[in-house]
Amino acid sequence: MRNQRRPNRLAVLDALRRQGPIPRGRLAEVLDCGVPAARRVLAELEGERLVRPTIAGNQVGGGRGPLIEINPSASLTIGVDLGGTKFYGAVANFGGQILYERLENQHGSTGEQSYAILEEMLLELAEFARGTGIPIQGICVGAPAVVSPETEAVYFAPSLYWQGFPLGDRLRKRFDLPIAVENDVNLSALGESCFGKGRQVENLVLVQIGTGIGMGTVLGRKLFRGSHGAAGEIGSVIPEKQCLYLDYPRFGPLEVGASGFGIAQRAREALAGRLPEAEWEALSAASVFEAYRRGETWPRPIVEEAIDYLAIALVSICAYLDPEMIVIGGGVARSADLLMEPLRQKVAAHVPIMPRFELSELGPQAAVLGAVACLQDRV
Repeated sequence: MRNQRRPNRLAVLDALRRQGPIPRGRLAEVLDCGVPAARRVLAELEGERLVRPTIAGNQVGGGRGPLIEINPSASLTIGVDLGGTKFYGAVANFGGQILYERLENQHGSTGEQSYAILEEMLLELAEFARGTGIPIQGICVGAPAVVSPETEAVYFAPSLYWQGFPLGDRLRKRFDLPIAVENDVNLSALGESCFGKGRQVENLVLVQIGTGIGMGTVLGRKLFRGSHGAAGEIGSVIPEKQCLYLDYPRFGPLEVGASGFGIAQRAREALAGRLPEAEWEALSAASVFEAYRRGETWPRPIVEEAIDYLAIALVSICAYLDPEMIVIGGGVARSADLLMEPLRQKVAAHVPIMPRFELSELGPQAAVLGAVACLQDRV
């Protein structure tokens, strides 16, 4: 019987995340069930302190009774987003408020070094969380790679030099807490869907353009992972015919042309021998976009081809999934002033129904907030 009621419990929490406080009298409508069942679910959630009456109490004019909301102090989630050039970790409460943050910038680590940095971050975050006296719901880590749905091992994370890395098992042996390992962009998509721009839409796609390029898909307000956890690996999209005949050992064809890594690499090729060595090595996607804004000629083909590559991928996404909204996130998206309007125009010219195009409002916090929703679902 309890398992049969579990979807109703999640439906209440999901509605409160997306809509904010709601009247008790609407629970049966939200759950699509009878009033006795709705009262039973609410009694469970209140008994576990997962929801609470709001300070506002009754609605103005009487309405349909008291309002209820998620209890932010019900538990804490420890989340870490393992980016290609930086690790971002945070402690968030049950309502999605960030209480404590830790950033490891330009870590430059590989293999076991990456895991050691992650473990040290988690220990610091756990120490803060325990100091609050609030129960810890668990730890959720977003990895820039395909993650096994069964074992939570990381198949291949080129930026971390992990291949077949047993991340879930390692974390469970180290921490006496519930553990979840998920693709980082999947978590970001879940965060945008539950706490960001996508709160009011059913079907959302997040395209994250950072060191690599990934996609997270939420269909019917549920995360879509595919049969093997590999849905959204759009860095491997082939934007033109000649890519079929080339090898891509670390980053895929779309990433080579349009990711932060690819844009910086193409800039180094264009400026080889023309800059002091230290300045040449320090070239980044951000410096390419800044030179483009200044009107310099050398970055123009790099930026324009990156936009074309991304537009090809976005048109394909629209054709396959017909999402209500596409959210653009990641480090490269900080140059949205150069990207968003050209992408919107190119995609609109080739799709029958144009989705809403939005820039992520959660930024680097998206994956950690997705971790809150992920653990609410699992735990």
